[in-house]
Amino acid sequence: MPNENTDLNVIVDDEQAFEGVGVIVTNQVGTGGVGICTGTLINPRTVLFAAHCVNDLPETTYNGVDFRAAVAFNFNALPGLQSWFANSRTNTALQVYNINRIFYDQRSLEDAFGQGFLEADIALATLDTPAATIPTWALLFSTLPAPATIDPVRGTGYHVNIVGYGGTGTAAQGVTRGIDFRRRAAENFLGGFFSLDDQNAVLFEPGPEAVPQNLYQLDFDSRNRNFPRDINVYRDDALPNEGTTAGGDSGGPLILDAANNTLSNEDLVIGVLSGGSRFFGGTQPFSSIGTSSFYQPLSLYWQYITATNPYRYVGTVAGNGNWEDASRWVTLLDPAYRVINASGQVVDGLPTTPELGPNGTQGDFGAICVEFEDPDDFCTDQRTGETFSTSAPASGTADVTNNRAFATFDVATGEFVASEPAPAIGQSDLSIEIQPQEAGAATLPAPTIANGLPGATGFIANNVDPVVSANPATNVLPRYFDVTLSQTGTTTLSSAVTIDRLTVRNTAGLTVAAPGNLTSLIDINQFGGVVTVNGRVTSVSDYTLFAGMLSGTGTVTAPFLTSITGVFSPGTMGTTGNLTINGNLVMASAAPSSSTSRRAACPTVWLSTERPMSAAWSASAAR
Repeated sequence: MPNENTDLNVIVDDEQAFEGVGVIVTNQVGTGGVGICTGTLINPRTVLFAAHCVNDLPETTYNGVDFRAAVAFNFNALPGLQSWFANSRTNTALQVYNINRIFYDQRSLEDAFGQGFLEADIALATLDTPAATIPTWALLFSTLPAPATIDPVRGTGYHVNIVGYGGTGTAAQGVTRGIDFRRRAAENFLGGFFSLDDQNAVLFEPGPEAVPQNLYQLDFDSRNRNFPRDINVYRDDALPNEGTTAGGDSGGPLILDAANNTLSNEDLVIGVLSGGSRFFGGTQPFSSIGTSSFYQPLSLYWQYITATNPYRYVGTVAGNGNWEDASRWVTLLDPAYRVINASGQVVDGLPTTPELGPNGTQGDFGAICVEFEDPDDFCTDQRTGETFSTSAPASGTADVTNNRAFATFDVATGEFVASEPAPAIGQSDLSIEIQPQEAGAATLPAPTIANGLPGATGFIANNVDPVVSANPATNVLPRYFDVTLSQTGTTTLSSAVTIDRLTVRNTAGLTVAAPGNLTSLIDINQFGGVVTVNGRVTSVSDYTLFAGMLSGTGTVTAPFLTSITGVFSPGTMGTTGNLTINGNLVMASAAPSSSTSRRAACPTVWLSTERPMSAAWSASAAR
């Protein structure tokens, strides 16, 4: 939602600054209605979004037969979604991907006061095809440090970007235009880290504990403070491109951007959008000036995310061994995961203590204010508890809404017709007692392939597509592998295996034996070591031989096999043999063969060529 000085078309992300943020649609097969949310790509197979987008149904209902789902990543997602709606298929050219499994945190449904979106509002979706060409986002699993003071202009000082495909309109009226499936972005200051209970206690009056979990919150300020409902509820001034969220933005990322913060040199996703608040009932439209938005902090749900994320980055132990030996494999740290270390630096890593989940009620910061620009204005600092003013609070609670949206697909025209967002729900409508929940264990569990912690073993790297069923006996969870061989020693593959990506580094070796068949669904990158192909190796995208040796008597299939400084050594040691390349071969001038003899069959191996070779090419070299 743009501010009062910005047109809604200006904030469309047509420059693709926020690639990797997509629109998620769900649909009951055979009907035209779709649910609409926003999500963030965190690896080539996984989208992070909000539980309330899907938790009105059991997870296994989204099986592609009864209900289906997709995500589209183009800034104008409509063409991709129209294609998917017609055939339920991934179309990488249109950047639309069919979702083959949905997960959401069941704790989002445990607390009646939580209404399915006020706590544990975390979900993940798995793609049936790797989104190999779309950027992914890093996740911060530490809560932001509390600032020492709350500045009247910059508030907490944390500048954030907000992104989504939701409804839009005007700052005064809120949503006036339905979903048009375009990605929009705005900026804001993070208002603070505190709960809706904390907020209501300041703005109205303390009441019984209802939703104590802390949230990342931000408000929608007017540029000139000339809107009667703009009370500067979270202390800061409006930014030039100030904006807020609306229905359809749910699940979208809260981004701590590197350009305007000193904490990190990269953009970090710190939260997932759950909903918004208004403070003057029906006289104040949601998503208008003076309202607020709240996000689930990833730091409170990091264990759920790491365990549920089906993507595993894996390697092997040192020494020789077989691919099929489960004791050989070890999980690596996911490169998307970040924490703040003891020195206050953002580093790759995971927290050393368990997630707090809905029990995350500590570490408050920010200032909650009522500022009508009159003598009774006051703020309460959430870190110190200090209140500036003695104004008596009014009685009531803020209304909240989840930011899920809906639309209907018109089969005749091929167009989506927007519907109204889900109705707002007032907290005052509830009178159910909250049940306390026990805190988690004091230490982390041992790493397993299931919980996603690095250092796990006892598995074999081989992709598993899901079988979605309500019957636990037939339900199969997805698992996808990004394999890096970097330890000294050779791994020998003698079976058929499919993975998402292969990287070979250092002095590691990979031998694909004659019965072996290795398929990489993204690409293969070799930076060193020796890859011996006596069976078959297939890469859906390119095989790039940056360095190291490629040898053997088998077949390598790839659109392009490009050697930068790599060595080709067809055959086996001490013999002359053939290594078949199915695809186009590109050799840089430094790329040699292992032969020093210029036999008739050799020059195409080691001489420089800028011309791709034929679709099927055999090379020979003397040893």
